[in-house]
Amino acid sequence: MLFGPQVPVAPTRPENVDGLLESILNPPAPLEPAPSERKKKKKRKEASRKSLDDKNAPSRSKRERVKKKSPSLPVPELPEVPKDMTCMYPSVWKMLKYRRKMTAGSLHKPVCVTGVDGFLAAWIVAELLLRGYKVRGTVQNTRDDVSKLYDLPHAKKNLTIVETSLLTAQSCDLAVEGCDFVIHTGTPTSCSVRDPFSELNEPGVYSISSRVHCIVPMMNNFITACIRAKVKRVVLTSSVAAMADHVDLSSSIDENAWNSTSSLERNPHFLSLKLAEEAAWQLVKNESMQLISVNPGTLVGPSLCNDKIPPGTQVIYDLIVGQYSALVDFNYAFIDVRDCAMAHVLLLENPDATHRYICVNRTVWMKEIVQILSKNGYSGRNLPYQVELPGWVAMLPSYGIQLGQVGVSLYSDDPHREADSPYSNSRLLDILHFNNIQGFREVKTTILDAASDLLKWKLLKPWDEDHVDFKCQCCNAPFTALRRRHHCRECGKLVCGDCSVSRAIVEGFEDAKQRFCDNCVQKSVPESLLRLQQATDQVHQRKAVIVLESLMENQNNHDLLARSNGIPILLQALHCPDDL
Repeated sequence: MLFGPQVPVAPTRPENVDGLLESILNPPAPLEPAPSERKKKKKRKEASRKSLDDKNAPSRSKRERVKKKSPSLPVPELPEVPKDMTCMYPSVWKMLKYRRKMTAGSLHKPVCVTGVDGFLAAWIVAELLLRGYKVRGTVQNTRDDVSKLYDLPHAKKNLTIVETSLLTAQSCDLAVEGCDFVIHTGTPTSCSVRDPFSELNEPGVYSISSRVHCIVPMMNNFITACIRAKVKRVVLTSSVAAMADHVDLSSSIDENAWNSTSSLERNPHFLSLKLAEEAAWQLVKNESMQLISVNPGTLVGPSLCNDKIPPGTQVIYDLIVGQYSALVDFNYAFIDVRDCAMAHVLLLENPDATHRYICVNRTVWMKEIVQILSKNGYSGRNLPYQVELPGWVAMLPSYGIQLGQVGVSLYSDDPHREADSPYSNSRLLDILHFNNIQGFREVKTTILDAASDLLKWKLLKPWDEDHVDFKCQCCNAPFTALRRRHHCRECGKLVCGDCSVSRAIVEGFEDAKQRFCDNCVQKSVPESLLRLQQATDQVHQRKAVIVLESLMENQNNHDLLARSNGIPILLQALHCPDDL
């Protein structure tokens, strides 16, 4: 309760009344939402619009409804730094081996290799298959035995063999169709490399005129087919015979050399090799296709495909079986066939490879070959005596067959010669070193592998060394001055004379009947009778009859034939009208 007089007070006005009235009469504009809220609102509108469009639009497949990935943000480019090419001389850069290495086209496209049933081409196919390539091989006749090629690693999946006649242009087109890379070995193998042993046996088939008149058309057909098929690169197998007719210690042959001496009268097979390579270079002169030629010497080594003796390995075979009685100054431009095959593949892959490459390891004399064989298990064979005959002896028929072979020369050795061979192989060694290959195989390895291959194909019979056994392998009687050691020509074991009375015709010694030990007789009679009973191949039947007839000259073998019930079988074969 208030005491005293009551004084009236004027009513007070609330604060901010003017601002409040102004805000009611003129409301402020709404505040803008935050950026994140703006995006969400926009997305909701787009989603609602899209749902309405999807309802009106026709149904789409699942693949069409998959959202596309948003493009990645561009990466800012760095400023290009100018290259300093003056820091090193080109020759030094070349020595450092900073070079490109390419693969021969796509692994899905096949590499065509001609003449895959040949000595060299079979090893090329093996190397390509190991590197993962698909290979299309050609042969002149599909009836030839090429089953060994299908036993190579990856061959069943990546190897195809077709029949191709190089004398037919259409056949060449089918061989190289769809191929970017080709290795052509077929022409030299089939026509130009001299095979005097075949010429001697079948002169009508393997004649000089047939080679010279066929080789140039075959080369023209095949190289032209490669040009039509847009092939990028062809590696051609030629020979050192296309570079020189003959060499001596003063000769120096490089990749620019051409044979200007051979003619139809003098080494016509060398002339055919030169004409074939010249024709190939003329055809690609104005074309974009790259051509590389490999010029090997005497190819020696194991055979991969068949049991035919190559011309180079024939030299080793002749020395082992006693074809030569003494030494002559023959020398050979040796190269291992496996090294030559590797060179073909490396040149196919190297983009910097151009022109011609000499593929020769070094010169090897006949004397060195005989010494290697005699020190490594072949001393008991009929090797030549270590006596050097004068040069005119090489003109005799028994030696003259070697003259004219590819890579064979006749001149004496000089211990102070400057080079290992008259043929320069520096360009090819540069390719090998670039691929971390130190060089070619040792000559000793090549010779021994070739000799072992002759044993594997049963072209040579095994032969024990005289110092291996000191007693007979049949009766175990020790050898003495009266009981001399002999070799069985079938198994090669050391036996005494009493245990090797039988004589028979042995493969590899068809000129006369050879010594058979009693153990081989016990095996040969049942095997020959079984071969006669099977009656599948007349050639094998004829051989079986000849073996049995010669073994029956020893009366001790009659009982074995009777106990094997072989008398009626042998009589029936002898009176067979098929002239066994």
